[in-house]
Amino acid sequence: MTESEVHEPPLSPGRVGGVIIFAILFLPFTISGSPDNLWLSSGVWLLIVNPISSGFIILQPEVLSSQRIVLDIIPQFLFVYMMIRLYEGKTTGRRTFLAWFIGVSNQLLTFVMNSLPLLWDSLWPYAFKPILIPSSLLVAVLIVHFYPPPSETIPWKETKPWWSKT
Repeated sequence: MTESEVHEPPLSPGRVGGVIIFAILFLPFTISGSPDNLWLSSGVWLLIVNPISSGFIILQPEVLSSQRIVLDIIPQFLFVYMMIRLYEGKTTGRRTFLAWFIGVSNQLLTFVMNSLPLLWDSLWPYAFKPILIPSSLLVAVLIVHFYPPPSETIPWKETKPWWSKT
């Protein structure tokens, strides 16, 4: 094989990590609201749509509190690390999904706790129930579907059972 025949994969592990970081920071994660407002939030921005008064408001400093960075954004970087390892062929898809679940578990727990009062009073405190959008997972699924990672090879797993004759 000559040098001209060697092709670089379309997505390197670093590019995959960059795309997932973009998804975590800039793609929406939750939609919620009240009768007057609609809130759409992501890792670094919050969009408040208020049709009654001013229209669109984008707030950034309030969203980037140290609590949000530590509890919501930093744990998701475990998912970025595992996606990079998946494309290096060093981990499995199940472990990568588990890393995503661990990374967003605080947001999922907050969503569940905020949704509990809606079980006994559907109009408390908002008429519009919060909706989670796992955009980082959706982006990862699309990447894995269109640009599959290297096949999972497990060195200690034999191709045929040890009791069969060779």
